[in-house]
Amino acid sequence: MMDPGTYLTAVAGRLTQDGFEVTPNVVIGDRQADLWAARRKFQATKFGSVSTFVVVSRHESVDAAELAAYSSACFQAAMERTGGVRGLGSAGVCYAVCVCEHAAANLDSTVETTALVKHWASFEFPVLVDLAANSVAYNRQRAFWGAAYIRGFRKAADKWLQPGGSRVPTD
Repeated sequence: MMDPGTYLTAVAGRLTQDGFEVTPNVVIGDRQADLWAARRKFQATKFGSVSTFVVVSRHESVDAAELAAYSSACFQAAMERTGGVRGLGSAGVCYAVCVCEHAAANLDSTVETTALVKHWASFEFPVLVDLAANSVAYNRQRAFWGAAYIRGFRKAADKWLQPGGSRVPTD
């Protein structure tokens, strides 16, 4: 099993390679995130500029409600940093990443089947990383709303957040 510090270092390196500005120890709501990564990039396939945020925090334990609250707080913080401007050539996505050494039983399947929260021209994408299981869990349900974007978010989550390096996502 990869230890949390090594994992955070690996993720920070992957994000930096992909053009993110990575900042350690950023306050999000009532907790401190271990990593805050931000990138703004023009993407023709998304019809404009996309602000992407990856917020990573270690959690001793987490349940589905806590993960949802954490994801919401990360999303709100990310959107505040974009100036709140979304739509008509500007979009945002926030990966709210909970890292656990041992995630609770069945939490991964709950994360994979919980519908994503819908927002105007932006996406909230909660992710659970279980270091003991060497796994990344995120919503895997087929979605009509945002389907083209969500497939790319899944690929990016696997590339940036997999404990052992990237893997091919299963849709």
